[in-house]
Amino acid sequence: MRPSDESFLLSLFRALRAPGYEWSGGHLNMPSTVHLQFKAREQALGSKFPSGDDRVVEFDGAPIGRFWATCDWSAFHVADLSILPEHQRRGVGTKLARDLIEKARGAKLPVLVTVAQPDVKSCRFYQRLGFEVADQNVSYVSLEWRPRDRPE
Repeated sequence: MRPSDESFLLSLFRALRAPGYEWSGGHLNMPSTVHLQFKAREQALGSKFPSGDDRVVEFDGAPIGRFWATCDWSAFHVADLSILPEHQRRGVGTKLARDLIEKARGAKLPVLVTVAQPDVKSCRFYQRLGFEVADQNVSYVSLEWRPRDRPE
């Protein structure tokens, strides 16, 4: 990830998460609030996943998303898989996730991902790829893909 990618990542964050802030009625502080939430999320993900493959996803040379995955001794972790809305449902995210699943299958390790509870589309996306709900609370759903030949 290059420092110059930050402006794209902020625009991606806004495109995917800011629509949930429509209730603000155009409040003047909303852009700065969204920016602060973006920075807090980046810091939290950086602390939780300090290494791994964090990259901007491009299509025809233009940035369209982000893929951030890492692996430790026990599992692969999807820190972020986000695609701009206008580029969704074209197979880009599915290919990235399936490539990671194949790596995990070869290593006989699970793949873990956590999504925000109201994000039903993301939950369905991962469930279509064979992920199952491992845990949930009022804020988040944890999903897990397990290789079939791995003992429980």
